[in-house]
Amino acid sequence: MKKTYWIYIYILIPFCLFARWVDLEENSSEIILSTKQIRLKGFKDAFNPSILKTEKGFLITFRCLGGWAERLDPSGDFLSYVGAVFLDEDFKPITKPKILNTRSNGNTVQSQSEDARIFSYKGRPCLIYNDNNEMNVTNSCDRRDMFIAEILLSEKDVSLSLPIKLVCEAKRHQYCQKNWVPFEWEGKVLLSYTIEPHEVLYSNFYNGICHVKCSTFAGINWDYGQLRGSSAAVLVDGEYFAFFHSSIRCFSPVSVDGNRYHYFMGAYTFSKDPPFQITKISPEPIIHKSFYKRSGELKRVVFPGGFVIEDDLLYLAYARDDKEIWMATFDFAKLKESLVPVEELVSVNKDEEEEKAIFRFLPKVRRNMQ
Repeated sequence: MKKTYWIYIYILIPFCLFARWVDLEENSSEIILSTKQIRLKGFKDAFNPSILKTEKGFLITFRCLGGWAERLDPSGDFLSYVGAVFLDEDFKPITKPKILNTRSNGNTVQSQSEDARIFSYKGRPCLIYNDNNEMNVTNSCDRRDMFIAEILLSEKDVSLSLPIKLVCEAKRHQYCQKNWVPFEWEGKVLLSYTIEPHEVLYSNFYNGICHVKCSTFAGINWDYGQLRGSSAAVLVDGEYFAFFHSSIRCFSPVSVDGNRYHYFMGAYTFSKDPPFQITKISPEPIIHKSFYKRSGELKRVVFPGGFVIEDDLLYLAYARDDKEIWMATFDFAKLKESLVPVEELVSVNKDEEEEKAIFRFLPKVRRNMQ
């Protein structure tokens, strides 16, 4: 018994010495005016929301599993669904939440749709998400692809058009496709495949074929993990504006029980014309006192999924700990002022960082994190 005890000591000492500590100190009290949790009846663990303003109100999409999935299949750990609901101006539900059908007629594979984002294309609401529609009981080694569909709205219903799989042959080696950032440019749907480098794909909305349009590397030095796409990008004041997320393992005041994955969010802008280079970015994570809480969860997650700008305010829909939907109200002017030119965050050795970025996107067996 004593021998086993000392083995654990020898393992834990270097782990604790070199593990990173992040204090999660609030830095956005003047930028974020308020936060509010959104509770949906029948979907208490819904998460990863996205948002779009419509004539009927705020249209929210969300991801659900667990309780909902168990009602369909008690053994369906792999099941994941996309739901939709309308909220009023106070972010209270005004319709009954509904699960959207992401399967074409005749497809009997159960839903594994994840992390949907709403965006507007030619004034029409659309949805982009990742999924596997070819096999049941998938795991982290199985393929996931991106899909796109139009959201069809009527007075009494919300539904999806036939989903189209997005395929880029130059990226087929990447088994898990996710976090593509849609934006509209000159009547076309373009997709940010990665943020650093900022690689942009052209997409054919009719057959799903995509190809690389342009790529730029800014050499951004971000100490909180790989930059990943989150919200759709929207053209604001002559530049595209969007949110990103990243994650690292670290200790913090909300993870005293261990070295846990922590997710962080920030905002960035990129030019309105090709090659769409990143222009400004948050110099550090945006942190509010309500973002993180102590819990027994394996991850401390803050995941921005979409936003709406109205006058001087920005409403951000985000998830917390993969089980809650929240809305944050930003002072948009102060949020923009908090961004810095990317030149201020350029790595000391840009060539070395670019080489690392290239190697990060070599073929991988395991799925990327969210």
